[in-house]
Amino acid sequence: MSWLVMGTLAVVTVVVARRWLGRLKDHPPAGRADARDLRTNAVGKVVLDAYGTEWAKQFGCSREAVRDAVLKGALPDLLLRIDQEIGVVDVRFDHNGAGASAIVTVAYRHGGSHSSARLTLPWDALPDGVRAEFLQTGRSTAFRKWRAVSEGRVVT
Repeated sequence: MSWLVMGTLAVVTVVVARRWLGRLKDHPPAGRADARDLRTNAVGKVVLDAYGTEWAKQFGCSREAVRDAVLKGALPDLLLRIDQEIGVVDVRFDHNGAGASAIVTVAYRHGGSHSSARLTLPWDALPDGVRAEFLQTGRSTAFRKWRAVSEGRVVT
């Protein structure tokens, strides 16, 4: 190979590496973003957008009480009831490209029945970890599981 070709390959490699590293800086790896989603309960906010009103009726309280119990840990008795009666909630995020709205399907089983709700969320309203996964993997679907009381969370 000539020195000209070798030099050109080296320059192209450096440019590509710098762009890739810059993208990582702008969009943190999904693992870190998922950890932030757990800390801020970002998926929980989406679940409550879908079911907050229904669960308020089911548990005989206000929508705000359900939000406070799930997102702030207030009302520990209500939080435990939600966790015990609702259990695991499956959340599916579908989108058609960065910046586009996403269709979000939230579903869970209660007793013998199955409940499913569908939302349309703007790109900016998606949890950080979901956006990061879309950007890094190029996939158009992401899945999350959510529970009112996550492992390691102590309710007093």
